Amino acid sequence: MRLLRFTVSNHRSIHTEHTLDLAPALGNRSTPPPGKSWDDVALSSAAILGPNASGKSNLLDALSYVRAAISLSATRWQDRSENPSVPHYPYTLIAREDRGPSRYELDVEHEGTRYHYGFLVDSSGFTDEWLSRVPNRRWSPCFSRTREDGKTDIEWNSAFISKSARAGLGNVAPRELVLSAALRSEVSPLAELAEAVLGYFDTIDYGDVETDHRIYRLVRSIKKGDFQLDELSRLLKVADLGITKITVDEKKIPSDVLAKWSRIQEILEGRDDPSDAAEGNGSTRPTEDAGLTEDEAEDLAYNLVFHHQGSEGESFALSLKDESDGTRTWLSVAPAIITTLRRGGVLLADEIDTSLHQNMVELIIKTFTDPDINVRGAQLIFTSHNTNILEHMGELGLTEKHIWFTEKNGLGESSYFSLSDYPKSKDANHERRYLAGRYGAIPMLAPSVLRGIVGPDEDGQNE
Repeated sequence: MRLLRFTVSNHRSIHTEHTLDLAPALGNRSTPPPGKSWDDVALSSAAILGPNASGKSNLLDALSYVRAAISLSATRWQDRSENPSVPHYPYTLIAREDRGPSRYELDVEHEGTRYHYGFLVDSSGFTDEWLSRVPNRRWSPCFSRTREDGKTDIEWNSAFISKSARAGLGNVAPRELVLSAALRSEVSPLAELAEAVLGYFDTIDYGDVETDHRIYRLVRSIKKGDFQLDELSRLLKVADLGITKITVDEKKIPSDVLAKWSRIQEILEGRDDPSDAAEGNGSTRPTEDAGLTEDEAEDLAYNLVFHHQGSEGESFALSLKDESDGTRTWLSVAPAIITTLRRGGVLLADEIDTSLHQNMVELIIKTFTDPDINVRGAQLIFTSHNTNILEHMGELGLTEKHIWFTEKNGLGESSYFSLSDYPKSKDANHERRYLAGRYGAIPMLAPSVLRGIVGPDEDGQNE
């Protein structure tokens, strides 16, 4: 799945409608120009730069909200004890009666077909929802849902979904999306599209809790066979962290957990005999006979041992808790990067340079912009304060179309605009121009305020 465009309005600091365009080459076309493919028109990355509190994170948060609504609105959000009203995060710096519904629209390509999906939502539920696709060259509606006088009405295109399939949805409640109801009830083909949106978007969040969660997900990936310990060692070597290999401290793991881990390792390393499964003596699937509980997976995560090469050639070992923030961060984000590159999809990374060296940030960007590595059309959308990205655009495989800025006006409204909106100059130093304020989206600093807070010097004056 590729994200072509994302449109949002009335979400947190985003008041008026804004569109993040990852396929500017499409223009008004419904499909790529003759002789071109989706690989040619969809950008591999988007960098969103701007000062603190300008709304960079809110754009990614809006994308995450869409995924949450598709995943939860027909299940958890139906529980009024947990959610008395539908989760809704409108722009609040206006009178309550003027806020209205929030709008979210996804324009994606999935398995060669383009889809346009969107909905309107307020605290009472979903007022509108729509889906269209391009089966050949022209747009064709799939369904359109409206709400009037508290009643939901859905118009269906029978060429997209049969009447019998629609019957499986039942009555769609105002508090749930059609796409979410289809996911819950496994109604094709809507459920498959919902699963694609949920499965092909991933998010990297930072902070101790988020890092620990991602490390736990890493252990689950090892359990499922998505990664092996030697692959993790190679990922850490890529970061030049001085780690030569990773093992498990077997002395600190309960024997039953260790037995499961050994079983998993046999399967992952191909030492399991498939004939045993045929004779009823075992299974070649780790999740069936060697499954780990969350507590057991956590035991493994925090008993991984990282072997380092010392300056004199000696080897020494550190536990995960003793590793640096940079190592823990890379260990938690690298598998998400590799997974996205392996399967395609969209990776959202807020403040990508948190706890990572500039060289590592550039390495991540280049893995997505290098077509020899990114062979499945994966996309990276990230926010950053790092203006060096502008200076090294060419080396990173970025152009003006990949760069977006965000800033807030006096009313606290975020706006988003592309570097490609400005006149192009071949020899322009974009970093210098940005820092000089030529593109806006820079913080308005007021050191005099700090002087006032600190107070006067010993002579009673502020220098």
